[in-house]
Amino acid sequence: MKIKIIAFSTLFFFLTSLLSAQEKGVVIGIDFSPGFSWINPDNDHYSSEGSSFSYSYGIDFDFYFKANYAFSTGLQVLNYKGKISYPDLYSPSGNDNDWEQAMSTASYSYVAFQLPAYLKLMSNPIGYNSFFAEFGFSFLFPLKATQTTDSDLESGTSVDQGSKNIMNETNFASVNLLVGLGIEIPISGDTKFQLSFRYLNGISSLSNAPTYRTDENGQVSASEIANGGMPTGDKQSYYLKNLSFNFKIIF
Repeated sequence: MKIKIIAFSTLFFFLTSLLSAQEKGVVIGIDFSPGFSWINPDNDHYSSEGSSFSYSYGIDFDFYFKANYAFSTGLQVLNYKGKISYPDLYSPSGNDNDWEQAMSTASYSYVAFQLPAYLKLMSNPIGYNSFFAEFGFSFLFPLKATQTTDSDLESGTSVDQGSKNIMNETNFASVNLLVGLGIEIPISGDTKFQLSFRYLNGISSLSNAPTYRTDENGQVSASEIANGGMPTGDKQSYYLKNLSFNFKIIF
């Protein structure tokens, strides 16, 4: 419901801005954004295990409805990653009758379409350059999602569980708050270069997979083992965090 409300509000503002676009009209740009991403879990005994290189590329559209104000959107392909550690169970025989407590570390890799929708506030030129701020939302629609898992068993053994496709455990879309600061530098005529620093802060979860119920010691509860090793806890609450530099040429 939260995603639908944000999407509807953003679409309404976009249509209003498009109908009232004037002066500069529509400005088109192509961009590339290298940076770092990580996943922040909100489940008990789940921990983030650092950041990874991320990047995106695509096309942008700025719809100016006032001289220094624009509604901006576009379409990018975003590659992002994250690593999470969590309490787990592992069956050495694979027969599901010899479960062993484990601490697993999962590396997640995603490829998604990114549909940004944000307000751009541009300053008047200071010398030759202008400065701007961005505030809005980024909507992510995953195209590919994989998980690679390593587990440290209570017995002291380490196990590589390999990689698997997790699209069936990944939400159709996720919403992120987008904020940015940047500078616009004239090149020639209407061609300009923009450099900005952006931060994405996830406000809806990437994942919908169930978690194991845990005890006060952070181990999987005995009831989950008795249940055949099937997780019956809350769904995973994974939120994307992304810091990037956005390099853009506009025409």
